[in-house]
Amino acid sequence: TARARLHDAIADLRREGDLRLARARAQRDAELRSEAQRQSARAVADAMPLLRAALDTRWHDKEARQQWIAAVAELAVKRLRRGGWQVVHAPDWSTEEQESFGKAIGSAATITFQADTRVSAGLRIAADHATLDATPDGLTADARTIAALLLDELTKGTPA
Repeated sequence: TARARLHDAIADLRREGDLRLARARAQRDAELRSEAQRQSARAVADAMPLLRAALDTRWHDKEARQQWIAAVAELAVKRLRRGGWQVVHAPDWSTEEQESFGKAIGSAATITFQADTRVSAGLRIAADHATLDATPDGLTADARTIAALLLDELTKGTPA
C-alpha cells in the first residue's frame, strides 16, 4: 500500500540520516583526536628543553647534585660488574665529590675519572661492556618513555 511505502521511505530516510550523523560524529572525533595528538606532540617538544635545563639546574645545586651522585653510585653498584670503571663527568665535578663517589662505590670497582666538556651534568660510567649513563643525554635517551611520562605529568589534574 501507499501508506506502507511511505512508512518504508521515511524509515529509509531516518536510517540514512542516522548513518550520516554517525559518519559526521566519527569524522569530528577523528579530527579532535588528531588535534589532541598534535597538541601533545607540541607539549612534549616544548617540555624537553625545559627538562634538560632542569637537569642542568639540579646538577648545579649542591644538595641535589649530592643526591644525584648517591643515586648513581647505588645503582652502579647494583647493576655494573665489579672491576675497572671509567667515570666520565662534567668538568665542574670536584675532586672532593669524586672521592665521595669512590667511598660510596666502596670495593665494587677501581675507578678512573675523566672530565668531558661535552657533559654538562651528571655521570656516565663504563664498566666491561655496559654503560650507566646518568647524564641529561642518557636520562632523556628513551624519547618514547620520556614523552609518555611528560604527558602523564602534563595531564594530571586535567579533566578528561
